[in-house]
Amino acid sequence: MDWLSTARDCYEASTSYVDTNYRKKWEYALRAFQNEHAPGSKYLSDEYKGRSKLFRPKTRSVIRKGEAACFMTIGNLDDLNIEAEDPDNVYACASAEAMKAIFRYRLSKTINWPILVAGAYQDAATVGVVCSYNYWDYEQREGKDGIRTVVKDQPCIKLIPVENLRIDPAADWMDPVNSSPYFIEIIPMYVGDVVKMMDQPDPKTGKPAWKRYDNETIAKGAPDFLDSTRTVRQGKSQTDPYQEKRALTEHDIVWVLKFFMKQDGEDYCFYTLGTDALLTEPKPVQEVYFHGKRPYTLGCVVLETHKAMPDGPTWMSRDLQREMNDNVNSRMDNVKLVLNKRYIVGRGRQVDIQSLLRNVPGGVTLSTDPKTDIVPLEWGDVTQSAYLEQDKLGQDFDDLVGNFTPNTRMANSAMNETLGGARMAQGGASAMTEYQIQTLVKTWVEPTLRQLMLLEQYYETDEKILALAGREMARAFPAFSGAGTDTLLMQDLVLSIDFGMGSTNPETRLQKFLMATQAANQIVQTAPPGANVGEMIKEVYRNAGYRNGARFFPQGQGDPRLAKAFQMIQQLQAQLQDKRTELMVNAQLEREKLAVQKQMKDDETRVNAARIDLDADIRKKEVAVKDKAVEVDMLDTLLKAEQSDKDQALKQRQLTASTAESAIRMAHERTDSDRETMFRAHEVAQEGGALIQEVAKQVNEIRTEMQAALTQVAQGMSALAAQMKAQSGARP
Repeated sequence: MDWLSTARDCYEASTSYVDTNYRKKWEYALRAFQNEHAPGSKYLSDEYKGRSKLFRPKTRSVIRKGEAACFMTIGNLDDLNIEAEDPDNVYACASAEAMKAIFRYRLSKTINWPILVAGAYQDAATVGVVCSYNYWDYEQREGKDGIRTVVKDQPCIKLIPVENLRIDPAADWMDPVNSSPYFIEIIPMYVGDVVKMMDQPDPKTGKPAWKRYDNETIAKGAPDFLDSTRTVRQGKSQTDPYQEKRALTEHDIVWVLKFFMKQDGEDYCFYTLGTDALLTEPKPVQEVYFHGKRPYTLGCVVLETHKAMPDGPTWMSRDLQREMNDNVNSRMDNVKLVLNKRYIVGRGRQVDIQSLLRNVPGGVTLSTDPKTDIVPLEWGDVTQSAYLEQDKLGQDFDDLVGNFTPNTRMANSAMNETLGGARMAQGGASAMTEYQIQTLVKTWVEPTLRQLMLLEQYYETDEKILALAGREMARAFPAFSGAGTDTLLMQDLVLSIDFGMGSTNPETRLQKFLMATQAANQIVQTAPPGANVGEMIKEVYRNAGYRNGARFFPQGQGDPRLAKAFQMIQQLQAQLQDKRTELMVNAQLEREKLAVQKQMKDDETRVNAARIDLDADIRKKEVAVKDKAVEVDMLDTLLKAEQSDKDQALKQRQLTASTAESAIRMAHERTDSDRETMFRAHEVAQEGGALIQEVAKQVNEIRTEMQAALTQVAQGMSALAAQMKAQSGARP
């Protein structure tokens, strides 16, 4: 989809419709508010150059009175009512109290709410509609040390001039902002701010917030047409500040268009530089604004069904305003002619015409023949009918726009005679003014404050304000004194303005309040059995002009006779709660005692079982030790037997050696009678020596084996003794 081409088509089509259908009305309304005649009026022509051109300031007078009424009524924060959507939800009730504290701070410190409301009424009463952009202003700046600090972190409500808006003319009249397929805001921005946005990184992506363009492309966004509505708004004495022609500098003005456009069921948001370049890629609205709504609210003071942009009281009363202007100017011309006559002077006569024009008291006009040269024209004085007509026009104008002045009372003889008649006239006019204010409340004030409440719930981080909200919440609900304010603020709340009919007159409002209070007291005293006193009191205050009177009874106790009983009930409930707490504590202690006893028994059982297991293990190990001792004894016996066998073998060998030695000794003792016998004896002696060596060798081997066996036995005995000693040390 070619977003830029579609955006250009929407802008041009909507601008053409505005120029054709709305531009003339807006310009007339702005001129009437500035006490100036509309473009094309006969009083601006050369024929009326020397005539009276007064503009009766009735339009501005009515609008200023409406501003004053708004300032005194909805500009008062006491009329702001924030309640929990679910009254049974304690968290939501606590959140409502916290939100009230935040609104009182923000609407009195951050946002100049009374001035903003008066300005909104002025826009709606003049051009027919008021539109505001509701957003959170957040800005960081990087210091010399490279650390970024927050310089702005607050909610903002900015009124937008009607000529800087574009919506589809076929939008739903109940919700033109969100029902229109496109919504365009024309934003005049300095070139320096545009370049800053092109260089400033987006905190979400880290990339530049806007696309970068050269100076030639940026210059195309400069206003190349003269907005007549804006020019009329500035007045005769000022030029359009956006049309100052200079070389392209940081202080030049360019148009940035902010688009909201629906495509395939999805609402997208993007910026363009004029209608020539895209500054941002289209993104779904829920990615740009967390609540997923267009952050604009549009309201009015006069309802016109099935019209997205209704007309205001200024346009509706235009004909009466013109007739009043004609009446006063004609009368003033007549008075001037009576006081300064018009003369007929003969052509070519010697008459001092300049002296006639000056008409100075005590002056002299030279003429040859005064009787024939100069003929004065006589004019009749203004008749009473001219003033009566003025009064009638004023009455019609006041009836239409809902105005009441002392002149209205004086114009009616019946009202002039009684105070009640004056109050009747004032009451009707006040009802019309209050109707217009109520219309503004329902179409702009409440939707705007609801968006502001969403912003506060999502973005509020000011520690001082959150602490203030926490204290207010803890005062109403002590149970939440340690709870997190951020979490509790995110509840479903209902916001409304408690503005009732009769609120514009402080004296009347006080009388109605006192009357309603007396009536409520009387109902309480005389209510029949079974009557719903609370609902009856609400009905009394509702008819007195208040929403329901609930804020006068914060605990919902409408019957004063029940106050003492309610207090006693609270005391009994407190005592019951204390007793319940004591019982719960005792029960908890008993449960803990039983748990401790059970734990001790379980521990004792486990200890006994462990002791039995340990004794059995010791017995098993003692048996093993005894078995090891038997094995050692058997081994010792075997070793002794083996030693005895080896000793016998050694003795046998020794005996054999001794026998051989005896034989040799006997051989030496024999006679050497026979050589062969001696030789034989010598051989026997040699064999006996070899046998002796062999026996000695075997004896040495047997000794080595016995020593190794004895060493093994000693090591086994030492290991067995260490094991028995270790087992004896582990025994309890």
